[in-house]
Amino acid sequence: QTIKKHLDGIDGVKDLYVEPVGGMEQVVIEFNKNTLAQYNISISEANKIINASLAGQSTGLLFEDEKRFDVVVKLNADDQFTT
Repeated sequence: QTIKKHLDGIDGVKDLYVEPVGGMEQVVIEFNKNTLAQYNISISEANKIINASLAGQSTGLLFEDEKRFDVVVKLNADDQFTT
């Protein structure tokens, strides 16, 4: 919006539109490498656990007649991380 205010006064600028920023919030996780090492967990493994918890992870298939469905494990929204 600040840039739009500055550009609006320039000759030749017409129909200026500011697109709202959307999308999901980001989560920044800083790993305590010493604690992970105590439990013999690599950062790669920790990332897989976090991804499965938030986005879900297919753990198998469920068959119903001709249909097949992925079985997905995911944390309930109430149990997910809070900031």
